[in-house]
Amino acid sequence: MNKLPKQEKYRIDIKKHLSAIICDLFSFFSRNPDGCLKVSLNRSNYKRSNNNSISYRHVKRVIDFLLQNDFIRQTKGRHIAENPKFSSFSKIYATAKLLNLIASVNSREIKQDLNRSFLELNETVFVNGISRTGKKKKFKRKKKLNFIPDLNTKKMERNLSFINELLMNTDIRIDDDYSMIDTSNKLLKRIFKKDFQHGGRFYGGFWQNIPKYLRKFILINGEPTVELDFSCYHVSMLYSLQGLIPPETKDLYYIGYSKDKRLERNFNKKAINIIFNSRNEENARAGVQQKVYTDTEDKLILPPEIPSCKMKDLKPIFDLLKKKHKQIEKYFFSGKGIDLQFLDSQIAEAIMMHFAKKKIAVLVMHDSFIIQEKYSNELKDKMLEIYKYYYHSDIGIKDGNIDLADIMSVD
Repeated sequence: MNKLPKQEKYRIDIKKHLSAIICDLFSFFSRNPDGCLKVSLNRSNYKRSNNNSISYRHVKRVIDFLLQNDFIRQTKGRHIAENPKFSSFSKIYATAKLLNLIASVNSREIKQDLNRSFLELNETVFVNGISRTGKKKKFKRKKKLNFIPDLNTKKMERNLSFINELLMNTDIRIDDDYSMIDTSNKLLKRIFKKDFQHGGRFYGGFWQNIPKYLRKFILINGEPTVELDFSCYHVSMLYSLQGLIPPETKDLYYIGYSKDKRLERNFNKKAINIIFNSRNEENARAGVQQKVYTDTEDKLILPPEIPSCKMKDLKPIFDLLKKKHKQIEKYFFSGKGIDLQFLDSQIAEAIMMHFAKKKIAVLVMHDSFIIQEKYSNELKDKMLEIYKYYYHSDIGIKDGNIDLADIMSVD
């Protein structure tokens, strides 16, 4: 049997690409024995972007490996340079050899996966180090803590195992045009901070790590999905905790200091959440700066009216946000965000458990949820019902694929 190259620098990426192709092939075969996976073998269709990108070189290497070892058969596509729109992708089909190999995998491995702990408890520690400029500096690090299970954690474990078992047995994938994305990661875990009353959000699903624009192409059991989002979630929660009604405005994030409405709203949304998580203005400023210089999809872009991440440029924006939300300004720079994360994780657990008991998978995105379109009304009703149970007030629900900045009107 021919072997894939063993160079260490390729090993991880090759494994990711191989896993994505085999999982999709098996998924398509499970639904339709004659089903195929469409793959572009045209280098120009691949772009370098973030860590979720697919490499032409690795795709080609994996396809060649599978062909040489009779794991797949291929119908070649065609590339029409003069009119690329009429080009077609290659089609690959799983052979009996590959299907038999997959079927021989011992199912006990999956059961063992479901029996492990899905709760993680961390604390933040500071370690001494040297910055890039050669100066001494303290760096933040996460330290995993051991804990003794009690009735509360055992219940959370049971609920999460129940949800994960449903997710593992549900066909969750991306539409065929994006089928090269690895959709094998479906198990969730809850990550708490300091104790089991802080943090607790759900992490691990592949849908949390793909670009936002791709989420609308997620299929559950072959059916189209919808994403519903709590509007202005943490801001609304803080008003509710105070027994207050939010200001009568179309958007709790938008102020109006920038000509670029979309950019301002996105900046304010992330900035105010950073503020709730920070203990002082300098922590918030550093948090904003970190988001601005990150290379992930969560990158924060400064509106043109904010020239830099220096305090003199950010403080006026912090003050405008405090002025807009004067009724809850005591929560600014309070570190309250970690408490809000625990509260929204409890709501997320209740929503997922409601549907899991009906054998309906719900994909959590912290403040939004993805479900099959046919259940969208029930999801909306359940989101409103559970929020009202916790906070005794109402909240807006919107389509998570629609940017409010695109549809709101500003006087």
